[in-house]
Amino acid sequence: MARQFFVGGNFKMNPNTHQQSLALVKTLNDAELDPATEVVIAPPSLYLLSLKTELRKDVQLSAQNAYFKPSGAFTGEISPAQLVDAQIPYVILGHSERRTLFHETSELVAQKTRAALDAPLKVILCIGETLNEREDAFVSNIVIAYEPVWAIGTGKVATSAQAQEAHADIRSYLSKAVSSNIASSTRIIYGGSVTAANCKELSTQPDVDGFLVGGASLKPEFIHIINAKKHYPLKLDIRSLSLIIGIAQLLSTMPRRSSRLANSVSKAPNMESLGPTVVGDECDSTVDHGDDNEEILKPKRKRQKKSKKAGFHRQFRV
Repeated sequence: MARQFFVGGNFKMNPNTHQQSLALVKTLNDAELDPATEVVIAPPSLYLLSLKTELRKDVQLSAQNAYFKPSGAFTGEISPAQLVDAQIPYVILGHSERRTLFHETSELVAQKTRAALDAPLKVILCIGETLNEREDAFVSNIVIAYEPVWAIGTGKVATSAQAQEAHADIRSYLSKAVSSNIASSTRIIYGGSVTAANCKELSTQPDVDGFLVGGASLKPEFIHIINAKKHYPLKLDIRSLSLIIGIAQLLSTMPRRSSRLANSVSKAPNMESLGPTVVGDECDSTVDHGDDNEEILKPKRKRQKKSKKAGFHRQFRV
């Protein structure tokens, strides 16, 4: 089964105002997006509900985090059950900033992932070097985001070959730890400083199934990243179109011209049937004219002298 290309936009703790978030949504709503690409955006949780009513239906929303408990005295947290009730289909878990700034361990991320999938939510699971969620029953609802820590927020980006190598290793791990079917169907997206400048080349890699976009998701170039796999129709002006039509017509007549040339050659008289060749003043042989065997008449002297003066021997046939 072919894996659908996926592009997620993680707004992080941006923008500063609700009005700015509406402006970002308007940019998406007005854009022509590739219908073959699944698009998800993750604004700050404060804006999720209000943006849900404004956002076009073919773009989905995601929370940036969730706790593993359904409810309780956990100040500042959001539960998976609350997200399901709010009809927010996705949640990002295990992001490198959550791991480094808030010291979330792989064990905690695994607990969160289990709770989100049980809710049920779809999970954008960010990993570095290891994969923690291995349950067959849940992997179909997970999009794995590979984040090279050295590329997050640095402006650096892995080469397409480096990204492909890492994604292939993750898929190989899935195949061994879970199953080959899960490995082949799970989407593995790249999350290391994706921009409009590098998205096209990255998207051509066989194991890169999309992107988790950070800062660029707040800019107009996010549309270009979403459409990284889109094939645009060729647009030609009238002059270019006329030139192409003219060349096509010329090429279409070439077989007929070649055929006519071949027919002309085949109908040409046999050179031997034209008689002997006269070079200069002498005659090669004789020609049979009926019952008499006469010598070939010599060419006129006047024409012969002109021939010699020109410095070459003309050939005449009688």
